[in-house]
Amino acid sequence: MNAHHAVRPAEQIRDLAQNASIEAPLASVKDFPALRGFLPPAGKVFLNVVPRLSMDDMVAAAALLRRRGYEPVPHIAARLVNSRSALNNYVSRLCGEADVRQALIIGGDVPSPAGPFSSAAELLETGIFDAAGFETLGIAGYPEGHPKIAVADLDAALERKRAVVARTGVQLEFVTQVCFDAAAIINWRARLRERGIGCPVRVGIPGPTSLRTMVRYAAICGVGPSARLLRRNAWAVGRLAGAWDPGRLVTEVAKDLVSGGAADTHLHLFSFGGIERTARWLAQLRDGRFTLARLDRRIRTEERV
Repeated sequence: MNAHHAVRPAEQIRDLAQNASIEAPLASVKDFPALRGFLPPAGKVFLNVVPRLSMDDMVAAAALLRRRGYEPVPHIAARLVNSRSALNNYVSRLCGEADVRQALIIGGDVPSPAGPFSSAAELLETGIFDAAGFETLGIAGYPEGHPKIAVADLDAALERKRAVVARTGVQLEFVTQVCFDAAAIINWRARLRERGIGCPVRVGIPGPTSLRTMVRYAAICGVGPSARLLRRNAWAVGRLAGAWDPGRLVTEVAKDLVSGGAADTHLHLFSFGGIERTARWLAQLRDGRFTLARLDRRIRTEERV
């Protein structure tokens, strides 16, 4: 990159925020009218899937988001799909009733499959998504590994997914598991580049919330050194009401992107502290209403707590 046109970290942070996405539970969709001005038009909203929610719930939530001007991106979990015909019906309804064009295809964290599918690759291999005209399909990325899957098996599964999608015109992108550690994100991103994998990446980080909430989440489903660090400090959270702010994480990732030139990386915020709070914080970054010094100072204060 020409030194006269080098992108400064603050500019990279704004760039990261421009195409950022937010992940939200279906129950929060009712709160989206209050977000006008905080989420950009056609902003991507990923919708969580859990076993107790029905197909009707997801289709209705996606349709509501579409009517309000957002881009719904439902999670579709292989292990929750009863049959190929059920998958075909589900995809048809998402497209027909909510004009869904993108989805995150995951395996699903349940011990036993409800039907014939046990992995995201198996869903992709049905051909149902490209036949329906999907434009982008997301797959999970694991900067800190997976608690039940070896790295070699993750790599093999990735190549299998890439091979399937390469035969279609669908864009593949990574959406990473939630991560609290910038070094893990940076190293994983570098490993992708070394392997010649140029798919866009959405880096999953927690939005602003209480530190107590972060520790609780890490205890339930966090993996890797960053989650263990949070769990080890859980005793302090019980005594002091701390706050988690993603500013330092974003700053460190942005600095790496400047040196690596990875313009195809975006933020993906998990709204543990509430969808409105997350969207407001994201809007501040997107509009440039921040300073690096202030972000760093707030993080240092929280680390001392």
